[in-house]
Amino acid sequence: MNNYLDLLSIAIGSLTNPDSEKLNQRVKTSKSAPNQENLSNLVRVITDKARDNQELIRRAVNLWENIVEQNQSPYEISLLANYLEQLSRKSQLAPKEQIEDLGLKLLIDLLFYSTDNGYDRLWSVLNDN
Repeated sequence: MNNYLDLLSIAIGSLTNPDSEKLNQRVKTSKSAPNQENLSNLVRVITDKARDNQELIRRAVNLWENIVEQNQSPYEISLLANYLEQLSRKSQLAPKEQIEDLGLKLLIDLLFYSTDNGYDRLWSVLNDN
């Protein structure tokens, strides 16, 4: 549960604002005291940030779909290249292929969580595990 929230927070931060202090603080709090309230607060911060940046997330997913159709690398598109580089640095996953697969999966997840009922969706996913 915490690993998934960590990855989501890294992904949204990598796409939107790598130095998001509010997001970083919530992640630290949830790790240091992983209770229901702190987890719920972190879920709220992630989904609120995703909702606030829904258009950017949607654009990133659309760009990714287009490059797949054109047999291009996501590293050829600056938005996606910056996102993947930040994601790689912060998640400390080395292989490029893993970062690309993980990056796309997290973007799609963030797109689902950027909706009005994103909090409920994410909270439900976390409680099902």
